[in-house]
Amino acid sequence: CFCIMLTQVGAQLDAQEHRRKRLDEILAPLQACTETSSGWKARLRFILQDVLALRNNEWKPSRGI
Repeated sequence: CFCIMLTQVGAQLDAQEHRRKRLDEILAPLQACTETSSGWKARLRFILQDVLALRNNEWKPSRGI
């Protein structure tokens, strides 16, 4: 799953400017999907929210993952 991969390599992607910009482009629509019900299953929305929260916390878990 894309989300699991990001938890492992997200910090390396964000460390390089050109990759960070591309990651921004990929995650922006996903962020919008987590803010609305948009027909996505709750489980998927929560997984995406967890990945986005991890990124906002500089890829350091705020709680045990």
